[in-house]
Amino acid sequence: MATLRRNGKRGAAVWMTIDSGATGVTLPATTYHSLGLDLLRDVRIRTEDARGHVLTRDAGLVPDLVLGPLVVNEVITAVGGEQHVLGQSILSHTPWEIDWDRGKLTLGAAPWADQPTVVSLPLRREGDSEVVTVDLGGVPVDLVVDTGAFASTLPESVGAS
Repeated sequence: MATLRRNGKRGAAVWMTIDSGATGVTLPATTYHSLGLDLLRDVRIRTEDARGHVLTRDAGLVPDLVLGPLVVNEVITAVGGEQHVLGQSILSHTPWEIDWDRGKLTLGAAPWADQPTVVSLPLRREGDSEVVTVDLGGVPVDLVVDTGAFASTLPESVGAS
């Protein structure tokens, strides 16, 4: 749960979708306006929905976004849609990990110790994405790690071989 604050006073606690494939933060207009904030004049943000459709949304500025011990000031956000999305503009502030079994996001996460039961793949940043290279039938393929994706996609050339 994240807390969105206006000048450290007026705030809203909201559940947010952690989407490592999203560049930034997106808030529904009702949430944004409940903070008493105005939209940024003449500023629009290009986003994509879960199906890859490109959308252009109004932009806003949230003075403080609090996520556990992490406080990020002056968060530019896309305003619109129905989901509260937290993307790389926030996640990139600290190392993090998701424990799917416990349903827990850990900020400031320490790297896992090398153990025989732990499989680690090198992860690298390319632009706003985290990328891992995997071997699929002898073909190295770069995949974007996207915790918000509803499906995995592969290049057509991998399936053709």
